[in-house]
Amino acid sequence: MEKREYEIMYEIELNYWCFKNLHYLIEETLFKEAIKLKRSISIFDIVCETGILLYKLKNKAYVNKLLGTDPHTLAQKFAIERGIKVKNLSIENLLEIIEKFDVVLFMDVLYHKNVNPLNAIKNLFKYQGQELWV
Repeated sequence: MEKREYEIMYEIELNYWCFKNLHYLIEETLFKEAIKLKRSISIFDIVCETGILLYKLKNKAYVNKLLGTDPHTLAQKFAIERGIKVKNLSIENLLEIIEKFDVVLFMDVLYHKNVNPLNAIKNLFKYQGQELWV
């Protein structure tokens, strides 16, 4: 994404109806997962962009650990401003993350121009300790 797109997203995403509704659905699903597991959960958001979803999740009682990644320095800056721990990683170098998480979020990634969708999905499976044969 371009710099201006990140700036606009950072300005509007907290109150924009589309983000609010999507995040509500994700929060509801994660809450149900924590109830099912009978414990708080850890969440890894691959290419978290400006960190808005992790920001909304960081004070939830059912969340015990959050980590985001994004290769764009401006996105990282915005996430850090929101108090989110974020690493400078793209989908191509996920194996640098040695921690395991209960939930791995992988949203709005495959359509970026510098992402090879097949390689991205293969790397996601490798991170999870599995092989994807396509």
